[in-house]
Amino acid sequence: MRWLAIIGFLVLLVSCGSGGNQPSAVSVQLSDGGGILQAASEPASQSLDEALAELDALQAPEGVDAALFRELKDALASQLGSRPPISADAAKNVCQAPVGDHNKPFDLTLVDMGNGEYRLLWHEVNIGDYDNNGTVAIADITPIAMHYGESCEPADMNCPIALIDSSGNNKVDIADISGIAMNFGTSLAGYNVYVDGALHPGEGGLSVTRPAEPGAERVGYSYSLELGGLVNVTVRPADPGGAEGVESDAAQLGTGDAPAAPQNLDASASEAIGAGRILLTWTANTEDDLAEYRLYRTDGVVAYEQVATISSTTFPLMYTDDNDEALLESGVEYTYYLTAVDEDGFESAPSEEAAAAPYFPAAPTAPTALDASDETDPYGLCIALDWVASESPYLQGYEVFRKAEGETEFAAVATVGSSGASFMDSGLTEGVTYTYRVQAYDTYNQRSDFSNEDSSLCSPYVAVEILSVSAPQTTYGFGETAKLTADVTNPAATITWAADAGSFPGGNTGRAVTWVPPGTACKVSFNVNADDETTSDSDNSLEVVSTTMYNLGPAPGFSLSSRQGVALSTYLGSQCVILLSFDDYC
Repeated sequence: MRWLAIIGFLVLLVSCGSGGNQPSAVSVQLSDGGGILQAASEPASQSLDEALAELDALQAPEGVDAALFRELKDALASQLGSRPPISADAAKNVCQAPVGDHNKPFDLTLVDMGNGEYRLLWHEVNIGDYDNNGTVAIADITPIAMHYGESCEPADMNCPIALIDSSGNNKVDIADISGIAMNFGTSLAGYNVYVDGALHPGEGGLSVTRPAEPGAERVGYSYSLELGGLVNVTVRPADPGGAEGVESDAAQLGTGDAPAAPQNLDASASEAIGAGRILLTWTANTEDDLAEYRLYRTDGVVAYEQVATISSTTFPLMYTDDNDEALLESGVEYTYYLTAVDEDGFESAPSEEAAAAPYFPAAPTAPTALDASDETDPYGLCIALDWVASESPYLQGYEVFRKAEGETEFAAVATVGSSGASFMDSGLTEGVTYTYRVQAYDTYNQRSDFSNEDSSLCSPYVAVEILSVSAPQTTYGFGETAKLTADVTNPAATITWAADAGSFPGGNTGRAVTWVPPGTACKVSFNVNADDETTSDSDNSLEVVSTTMYNLGPAPGFSLSSRQGVALSTYLGSQCVILLSFDDYC
């Protein structure tokens, strides 16, 4: 099936005979008129006596019956002796390009590749060139002897046996000697392509040259053209001297020798495959030159588009579609088809379609009991929201929607993480009533229904003021952490903490921060600042004691240099609580 793409435009230098004569150096150039290729030197030639002498000296190939080989040689000698010479000089058989209708390509095809690009495809025909070296010569009797009596499928015109069967009886036999005698001396260097009679040359003169090592099968050619539409396209063989042979019939519009359509395409979705994904499987094509598969998808709204290219060597042969890791949409059925593409870029017809909707877990439940109020602390220009959390093992968070009185549509104003069920909406307008609703969403962006709606009137602005700062206790052992909180009149203010010892591992900004005490016993003072860019306030009333006395067990005694001995009498876990003032000692 595979077409051999031929590139480059070097002219092959070959002799018509295979014995005694060296290839002559030949260059090819365009003439000044008509685009006909002219030879820069005379073609090679071989006399009948030279050919017969070469034939007589030819030995039977290993494994071939000598008597059969002698019979074939006698038949060829007889036919060559009765064949008129090509040149005017009766003693010479001059090299020429393949001539006659029997040497026209039988499968010249023009394939529309889209966007004005076409691919011209054909297989070489040079009757008598049984060893597939481009020239019909004495040595072509050898393949007849080696494959004598063999046959191949009649439909396979490009197999090695069909290359030798010039008589058309689907069998290699003595009748094929006529192909050598009839075309003796013809030589093929490549082809010229004509579009509506105009030559379409390559850099070296010939449109396309013959490969130096074509193998055992008939040579296939692939040639790219840019055309404005369907036109008359033909090819002509050329010999090493540039002379042309028989012109082909016009190319027929076709699909090329594309692979078969893939079979047994299946689309499936399940929890095991994963949320937002569809698994595609199919049966592998059997073509030797298969390069890849192309997967196409539609959601029923947008037309089919290619979504993946899968190498033919992929193992196991399957593909998981997750929309480039963005995941497919929930509740949508996707339909697919697959094509196979060979190494020359020819694409098969589509496979049968397969469809599936991706698996997703249940969407989150809707938030409930939404309450909107400005009757919390006297924040001003703020409305506090709280609600009962949604239920979902994959809950990602909530989106808060708001509309002001007079507005008809809700707009998203904030997102809240999955661990929260409240939000403080700030920067509002005094005296305006705002209505809210909340929606939950999960890891896969599945949305819940909306919560109930609730409204509140926005109260006037209140200047920022720190109402209190606090810690749950006043004494901390080394390695413990404290959660420090500040209550302010305006939650939109930026709250910043500072301490003269210890550290803030999670940062020192926010209404609640985490503080870690230092590794020595001391009293630590904090300063808290709140600023809403209009007003600000500070507080330095918070102090805590840090101590390294945190061992468990009965309270040990100890003495101080200026006081009598005292006892530590109470423990909370590993934290030491000192039942006396530390003002004199810390």
